[in-house]
Amino acid sequence: MKKRPGIAYGSSGASTILSVSAMEEDHRELEAFIGNWTLLRADGLPQALKLLKDNEVAVVLYENDSKPGTWIDLLQFITQQTHPPYFIVTSRVADERLWAEVLNLGAYDLLAKPFARTEVVQVIASAWLHWHDELQKPVTSMKIMKAAS
Repeated sequence: MKKRPGIAYGSSGASTILSVSAMEEDHRELEAFIGNWTLLRADGLPQALKLLKDNEVAVVLYENDSKPGTWIDLLQFITQQTHPPYFIVTSRVADERLWAEVLNLGAYDLLAKPFARTEVVQVIASAWLHWHDELQKPVTSMKIMKAAS
């Protein structure tokens, strides 16, 4: 497997991305762009929930128009997880209103479609690195915080 420079791989964190979209084209494009990461595909919320329960996922990309359910439904689910994946919304209508909503509700970013390879790789790599850094934080600080409260 070819490695991306500057990104550490191994047992210390998943290199799995979940793409949620009813459009096969989205999955194919992402798979062509991401190379080193494993791409799981879901065509909607129910399948995405099952995949998230069964796999350690670092980054989720959710097509804004996917049905049934919404990206907000999935975001609410993953924020309840112990180590939630970073969440990215994708949309053909990536305007300022949607961008503000996405960020205000706690998602990591919004990617405009059609996808631009450089932007997709950069955003996913950044999300993965943040997710990985969170995973590496010592459990000790959590124990200290609990003891203090």
